[in-house]
Amino acid sequence: MVIRRFTLAVLATVAVISTHVSDAAAQNKNTRQAPSIDALIQSMVNYHPYVRAINEGNYQAAAELEIARSSFDPFIEQKTSSRVSGYYDGTNLTQRFSNPFEDFNGSVYTEYRISDGDFPVYEADYETLSGGEASVGIAIPCLKRENWISVERS
Repeated sequence: MVIRRFTLAVLATVAVISTHVSDAAAQNKNTRQAPSIDALIQSMVNYHPYVRAINEGNYQAAAELEIARSSFDPFIEQKTSSRVSGYYDGTNLTQRFSNPFEDFNGSVYTEYRISDGDFPVYEADYETLSGGEASVGIAIPCLKRENWISVERS
């Protein structure tokens, strides 16, 4: 009987001590030091949703500005069309170099077109001479109101 009481007392003591030790360990894991003001501000600057939204708006504005600036860069475009089956077997190639300028929102262009084969009557615009056709020109939008005529004058 004495051994039984002694065993029970030891088991109760071990249970109480282990409970206190696990509670203290849990408190040490759950309690953290409060961040410093500099760390808090840095965290807000990096991760706050409003700050991130403002930064994304700045990135979008910078991208739109870059797109607007690049609209006056020279560019080359090519169009190719070919009929692979059917009665008509026409092939057409158009290559164009265009250099936009800011004055009057116009551009200077040069173009080369060449075609081979047969085209239907309704696609006669695709036909060219045997050596192809070259053209040079200036494109200025004369009928667009916002480009030449100001709102005050109209």
